Order: sequence, then C-alpha cells, then structure tokens
Amino acid sequence: MSASRKPLIVAVVAASLLLTACGAPAEPPTEGQSPPPSAPTEGSASPSPADPETAGEDAPCAAGDLDVTAAIGDAGAGSVTVTFTFENVGGTPCTLDGFPGVSAVGDGNGTQIGQPAERSDRSYEPVIIASGDTATAALRMVDVAGGGGPLGDACQVQPADGWRIYPPGSTEAIFVPVDGLSACAGDVDWITIDPVVG
Repeated sequence: MSASRKPLIVAVVAASLLLTACGAPAEPPTEGQSPPPSAPTEGSASPSPADPETAGEDAPCAAGDLDVTAAIGDAGAGSVTVTFTFENVGGTPCTLDGFPGVSAVGDGNGTQIGQPAERSDRSYEPVIIASGDTATAALRMVDVAGGGGPLGDACQVQPADGWRIYPPGSTEAIFVPVDGLSACAGDVDWITIDPVVG
C-alpha cells in the first residue's frame, strides 16, 4: 500500500467511528425483519384491563375474601345439620372446589376438639362465586348435646367455642363462633362434611 493512501484510509475509518459515537441512526430493518422490541408496531394497543366480572374465576377463594356463617338446623334421627354459608366479600369472582376442612375448637384459644369432619361420598363440581354472592356446604353431626347421644361415653362430650373452617384449596382457616355448641373430644367420627354447592 502506498504511503499516499494510508492517510485517506485512516480518515475514512475515523469519520466512521465519529458518526457511530455521535449516535447516527442505525440502518432500518430490511423487509422481513422485526423492529427492535422497544419500537412500537403499527396498530399495536395496550392490553385492556381484566374484566372485573370474570377476573379471578379460576383462583381459589382466599380465606380473607370470605365471610362464613353457620346455621344449625333441626335435630332428627340422632343427628343435626349445620349449613355453612360462604359469602364472597372480595372484589372479584373466585372458586370453591370441593370439601371445606372443618373441626370444632374450644378452650378459648382455638384448640381442636376431637376428630375433624369426615368427607361424605357426594360428588362435586367447582363453584364460582361472584363478588357479593354465596355458596353453601352442609355438615351433619351426631346430636351429642344430651351426653354423647348414640356414641355414649366414647364421645367424651366437651363444650366448644365454634368451628374452624378451611375453605377448599386454602391453608388459612376461618373461625366461626357458635354459642352452646357441644363436641366429641373422643376418638370417634361424629361430624361429616359435604362439598360446597352453589
């Protein structure tokens, strides 16, 4: 290479570097290429917010989104039915799918009394509860108020403060106080829970 061409090549390289350093625009994408991720594409729109009527339908109802009450029915054939009502007090729909976990608690500190509820053999489907709506689950308990009922001394009757309920799919419990509740502290099956229904 001749000495006279070296300065010309150096000058061209220097000018190229200077343009790059000063932020010269990059070559536009050729046909078939996608624009850079940061560049908006024509006709693109921001995602629309979730519809509050359907948002969360697939999510299990959290304990904090539920208000649970218990209504005791009439006694008959040695048993009593309790209906638990789950009200969705959250802002979006949620799902209760299956059986709640239920046990009697007492001693003023949430100590479990006796065995938790056995699950019935009833089939179930997921129940979607809209905000403000309710679903229910029925519990049948042996009528032990008179001293153990058909379970006799094995029941080991003890006063209870109420029920501890785990909504289906939740590891957080809800306490439902009940006045005058008696429970079996013995190792006997005395309560059976059905699945949640709409």
